Amino acid sequence: MRKLSRHFYQRTHNCDVYDEPVLTYLPIVEKHLSNGNGKATGRILDAACGYNNVYLQPLLKQGSIDASQMVGMDINDDNRNRNIIHKQVVIQDLHEPIDLGQFHSIISVYTWEHLHSPTQVLENFHRSLTDGGKLIIIAPQKYNYASLIERLLPWRLKHLAWKLLKGKD
Repeated sequence: MRKLSRHFYQRTHNCDVYDEPVLTYLPIVEKHLSNGNGKATGRILDAACGYNNVYLQPLLKQGSIDASQMVGMDINDDNRNRNIIHKQVVIQDLHEPIDLGQFHSIISVYTWEHLHSPTQVLENFHRSLTDGGKLIIIAPQKYNYASLIERLLPWRLKHLAWKLLKGKD
């Protein structure tokens, strides 16, 4: 096996494609959500929450975040029932004004590349944050293998590649 192929195989075999970025950024997310003692303070909005947030889920499991202080928001109504970490999921476009009160933190993961007006969304977030509140944005890494597969392969090959990499559909 060539060196590059061996390296790719070792990094992808038996792991989720999001494991590497999560391991890299989770300590940063935890630091910015916490109040210095490892516990998150105030309300947290998970913007474009989807059915899971791979950064918030481990923090919930270790008790760093209080689930009752979290609100998920997504444009897809299917995610209201499929979301595995939020008790409350609001169905709303992030471009529309957010009328859910103030949040101490807003986290948005792998969302910004899909927005048609990021400026409008930033203005909405700014209005929804408390004074001194924090906005955490995590975007795809341009040269991450998952991003490369998404950009380079046609849909049918992409589906096959994910099936082979993840070992499932």
